[in-house]
Amino acid sequence: MDSGPLVTPLGCVRQCSEAPVIRLVNAVEKMMSTPIILPTISSVIQQAITKLRENYKGKEGWPTVDIIAGYKLFENTIKAEIFVALDGGEDEELWLRGQLQDMY
Repeated sequence: MDSGPLVTPLGCVRQCSEAPVIRLVNAVEKMMSTPIILPTISSVIQQAITKLRENYKGKEGWPTVDIIAGYKLFENTIKAEIFVALDGGEDEELWLRGQLQDMY
């Protein structure tokens, strides 16, 4: 009975001179030395969220639900830039309230 041509199993295609443990150690060292690239958050978004937290969290008339909605508002970089550029006071508060109302 002819079994056909011999096929080399994939695991035996090439002999490796290193022990399996050495290959594992090398792979782990390479992985640990390669920098992990994290998604970057625009610094203006961070600034807007920080400003919102510092100026409005706990402020009378600003419930937590509005603060949380404000975080979502600043997913838009342009709106975050506008908020950071506003110097506080009535204009800033009116602008922020208007943006939040548009979201609801």
